[in-house]
Amino acid sequence: MKSAVDKDAVEQIKSKSQLRIALRRLKGNRLAVFGAGIIAMIIFAAIFAPWIAPQHYRTQVLRDRFQPPSWEYPLGTDNLGRCLFSRIIFGSRLALMVGVVIIGIQVTLGVSLGLIAGFYGGVLDNLIMRIVDIMLAFPAIVLALAVAAVLGAGLFNAMLALGVIGWSGYARVSRGQVLAAKENEYIEAARAVGASNFRIMVRHILPNIVAPIIVMATLGMAGALLAASALSFLGLGALPPQPCWGAILAAGRDFLRRAPWIATFPGIAIMITVLGFNFLGDGLRDALDPRQEIEIK
Repeated sequence: MKSAVDKDAVEQIKSKSQLRIALRRLKGNRLAVFGAGIIAMIIFAAIFAPWIAPQHYRTQVLRDRFQPPSWEYPLGTDNLGRCLFSRIIFGSRLALMVGVVIIGIQVTLGVSLGLIAGFYGGVLDNLIMRIVDIMLAFPAIVLALAVAAVLGAGLFNAMLALGVIGWSGYARVSRGQVLAAKENEYIEAARAVGASNFRIMVRHILPNIVAPIIVMATLGMAGALLAASALSFLGLGALPPQPCWGAILAAGRDFLRRAPWIATFPGIAIMITVLGFNFLGDGLRDALDPRQEIEIK
């Protein structure tokens, strides 16, 4: 009993030290810190949008249509006299919600199927991996367009379409991590004390494969945002008057000569957000990589 307690204490100390090392690596990566700062600002804007935005995103002032950027309208107005700055600020809520929901669906499906395939193997593994191969054989955006077209236009349908077709990468990564993790001695020890397969997968294997999943999910947020914006741009995502950045950009393409700011600023918002998640994801990948040489100062 004493040795088991000592072993648990050692494992807790080891995990804490690894976390400190990962945080130190992350802080030393300037691009990762910069990306985290961008994401923090977007989250701040999403939470406090009603207090930051000068107007509600639905407010229309027809006499102020196509107003260029000014003190009253920092980013100008659109064809209906709506404040573009307010719509982009409120749109940050949709952007984060879309990313979290899509990645949540993908991670839940992919990691669950990857755990099952890697742990049980055999026919079940072959079946799941062949489905993954089929999913990866088609371009993701084409599948998303097909599913969204079948389900119909709408933000919920767009998120569901992107979530359902994007889980295959997580399944493949999870399966590979499970195949390596289940060969460790602590899995044999868990079996020896009578732990069920479900408990072994959830309590022993899943915590040890979470690092690459976190990195993949962070990088996937950028792809999810781009894909959702693309569907909204094509009219299969958010519907008016929802302030989705892709929909605002699509509405502004008809007025590029008269009011180029309508399409420019939501495009910049998408670009900055994607860069933020990419920078943070790259930093997390480097910080959580166990193969890097650890320098203890």
